[in-house]
Amino acid sequence: PGRPAAMRKGKNVDIAEDGKDFFAQVTGMLQVAGDAIQVDPTMVVPNDVDMSVGNIHFLGPVKVARDVRDGFYIKAGKEIEIGGMVEAAVLESESFIRIQGGVAGKGKGRIVCKGNLEAKYLSEVTVEAGGDVIVANSITTCTVKSLGKVIVNNGGIKGANVIARKGLHTPELGSE
Repeated sequence: PGRPAAMRKGKNVDIAEDGKDFFAQVTGMLQVAGDAIQVDPTMVVPNDVDMSVGNIHFLGPVKVARDVRDGFYIKAGKEIEIGGMVEAAVLESESFIRIQGGVAGKGKGRIVCKGNLEAKYLSEVTVEAGGDVIVANSITTCTVKSLGKVIVNNGGIKGANVIARKGLHTPELGSE
């Protein structure tokens, strides 16, 4: 057997007087960087949320660099930011959700957030937002409920059931 590893405290970590016990100062993700133990308050996924990562349940913010694949879920105590697109997945946030790409929910996707939702497009997904729903291109075959406004900047809304407590803005409504 080898010797016990000598570890030092890193960012957001305290150490007991005996030097053996470490305590997180913040809620977050434990990381070992070299010989230091640190806690990052944001969970960062550098690729897709898929079988290599699994489902995510995190008390803080979650940032995904790429896509969220079919059948996976992310539940976050703060905001969720997705660098790519979301397939038939479930996203739940106690804050806002920002999706750089679109959502292709395939009739199984669901997004719930207490704040705003921003996405390039929404297709075949169920959405419940405590704030505004802001979509760059289109909402197609969705159910969208917003306690704020629903805003579609380009394209329009087709085949969707939309409830917006504070108003609806879209350049095109319906399929005719």
